[in-house]
Amino acid sequence: MATIAGVLTVLMSMGVCVAAVLGPAPAATVPLVVSTSVGCPLFAGWEVRPAIDSCRAERARHRALASLRAALARLLKTEHPLGL
Repeated sequence: MATIAGVLTVLMSMGVCVAAVLGPAPAATVPLVVSTSVGCPLFAGWEVRPAIDSCRAERARHRALASLRAALARLLKTEHPLGL
């Protein structure tokens, strides 16, 4: 999900940058818009790697749980020694 958000941030920043450069924007605002358009995707990029690691860890947890359940299902069913 964070990867999609990062890509959307880059696309929106590119659109704002192009609109500010090609449109009738005041000359003083163009450097601010360009620096913001470059900075926002950089900050979004910092969040992508931890989000991907979190997704991988979640998948590994699900695999470990499925493996444990499968191992428990293979165990023999025995009666309680006291009949409880």
